[in-house]
Amino acid sequence: MQTPKLIEKLAHLTTNRDIASLEASLLKALDELFAPDHSLLVGLDRYDTVRFIKSYSGHTGLSVCTNPAQPSSLTQSEAIKAVYKAQQLCAPCSIQANGYYLQAFPLLDTAPWKLGLVLAFCGSNFARKQHLITNVLQVYCNFCSIIDESQRDQLTGLLNRRTFDDNIHRVIQQVTQYKKHYAQYERRGQAQPPPTADQPGHWLGIIDIDFFKRINDNFGHLYGDEVLLLVAQQLRDSFRDTDLIYRFGGEEFVVITTNADEHGSYTAFDRFRQTIAAHEFPQVGRITISFGVVEVSSNSIAPTLLDQADQALYYAKHNGRNQGHCYTTLVSQGAIQPVEDKTGDIELF
Repeated sequence: MQTPKLIEKLAHLTTNRDIASLEASLLKALDELFAPDHSLLVGLDRYDTVRFIKSYSGHTGLSVCTNPAQPSSLTQSEAIKAVYKAQQLCAPCSIQANGYYLQAFPLLDTAPWKLGLVLAFCGSNFARKQHLITNVLQVYCNFCSIIDESQRDQLTGLLNRRTFDDNIHRVIQQVTQYKKHYAQYERRGQAQPPPTADQPGHWLGIIDIDFFKRINDNFGHLYGDEVLLLVAQQLRDSFRDTDLIYRFGGEEFVVITTNADEHGSYTAFDRFRQTIAAHEFPQVGRITISFGVVEVSSNSIAPTLLDQADQALYYAKHNGRNQGHCYTTLVSQGAIQPVEDKTGDIELF
């Protein structure tokens, strides 16, 4: 392999700052550099359940399987076995199946996924490429670590506010694409497809620790930081690996979660509220949280979503705390005035 070509691919790979784009670029680079018959990324959650499989070929491009319980090919099924073996060994491993030599590499073990790579070759000549492949993957892992560190709050390890903008725009795009797909059935007069696990509603919630200033004033910032750390851990335990959890600054957190409807979303946030209220924090004792929730729609914009959730949170704070509310319910009840999107009214000159 020519060194300039390898350097060119690595340079292109490291232009990405988005993990999803970086994964796609990695598969494409490996395909062009080493010409495997199959390239697959397998994502495992913290319970070692396969959550997604991404595959790439020069002919079909990138494809994503989000229902790995039913692998679309025998190669995917064998790739999952190879990734499990590599994860157990904490080292690359090879298996032979269906006429292929499958080489599996454990890549990353960072929230929310453990990631494994499988390259399948028809012949056994991949052995001479293994050292170079390992070096390319090491560059990839190092770069992912740098990106992950830049996206996380230093104290809690949750996603930081700077990362929120990119993620919320991506969520809005997903909602918009699904709405367009759904509308096609209406235009054709066909029965609408039922929502699936891959296409539920998205909800944004703002969570705030009640009377947090009192904790810092009465016990000191060291205990205040410990409360933030423990609340962050409870957030990870209460919500799913696929949910996005941010520390927004101070004692405020934001969660973007998926649920079929408003009731399911409210229940998820209120279950977390009850968990916090029942927890005994060292030295500090019992604390409470309040929250506001709003649905992410296809015509949403991030500032308005935050204002709407914050309006529901504000209502909870001024009506007793240790409670939460959904924005649309409060508006329909006349408890709050709707938050208007004034983007179009901005005058620059």
